[in-house]
Amino acid sequence: MKLKVYPENCCEVCGEIIHNHFDCPECGVYASSDVYEALYDVPKNKRIMTCKNCGAQYQLIDGEPYSPTAEWFKL
Repeated sequence: MKLKVYPENCCEVCGEIIHNHFDCPECGVYASSDVYEALYDVPKNKRIMTCKNCGAQYQLIDGEPYSPTAEWFKL
């Protein structure tokens, strides 16, 4: 499945990603995730996001994490 992931940047100066939000298909809301770093920095086999609203978990299985063509799997 496709997920729309929204990276949250620290500031305009450093531009580092400090948190991630996404449109959760399970509960249907713009949700906060449990990932407090850039998904690029997470090892490929551990790129899992948990919705802080409903607890649904999604693992990146193919593509770049912030790409609209990335494939995610609901765990």
